[in-house]
Amino acid sequence: MKTKAILIGGSGRVGQALARELATMYETVILITRTQPKVMSENMLVYHVPDFQSLSTTIESISIGEDTDAFSCLGIAKEHTASRDEFYQVNVLYNMEFARVCHAKGVGRFFFLSMTGAEKPQFNEELIAKADVEYYLKTLNFQEVLIFRLSKLTSETPSLSVKGARQLLKSAKNAITSVIGINQVVPLTPQRAAASIALVAYRLHTRPSQKAAQRLQVITHDQMRQLTEPKQTLRKFAMVD
Repeated sequence: MKTKAILIGGSGRVGQALARELATMYETVILITRTQPKVMSENMLVYHVPDFQSLSTTIESISIGEDTDAFSCLGIAKEHTASRDEFYQVNVLYNMEFARVCHAKGVGRFFFLSMTGAEKPQFNEELIAKADVEYYLKTLNFQEVLIFRLSKLTSETPSLSVKGARQLLKSAKNAITSVIGINQVVPLTPQRAAASIALVAYRLHTRPSQKAAQRLQVITHDQMRQLTEPKQTLRKFAMVD
């Protein structure tokens, strides 16, 4: 089993939950972050990256390699960025550079949190960003790339503000459309999304050594949901190309 995990994007909702999961699986968890993480444990090491220019030099200085699995939950919604350039830098360039340096350091397995629809992004900028990263990961020749295409997370608890009111209206709309059958996607909590990633990592660790690895595996939102259903966790999971 790999002894180290390196994670970028650990300050987001799924990233925080994944950091907790990884801390129970690996001897050392390395967090690459621009902000102070909200989740900490004794086996976590935190490296602050204030800007894009310091990302590669920071990771190059860390002792990682064949004993390490790499994880990315990094992503930011367009409305939360100051400009289109910032959106592209965080969602695409940071992820690409993180993957490039991890591969150069000898990391063989990469887990990436993507979005449903990245396979056919059309004109959606968030999906285009995920698709760009997915394509780049395929060119790096990792031993294994695991792509998790998440459709929807459960809504955050809204605050009593204009933004909170909008979130309440959005949540109500989603609930109504789900009830009447317009929207069939069952949202996942951040904890379940993170647990599905951790469970796949664990199963790869315990895979018989003689079993050949699949270089690229895509895990759909529905498979992530099935993986974390209490009665389904012991069922054999067939990952697809």
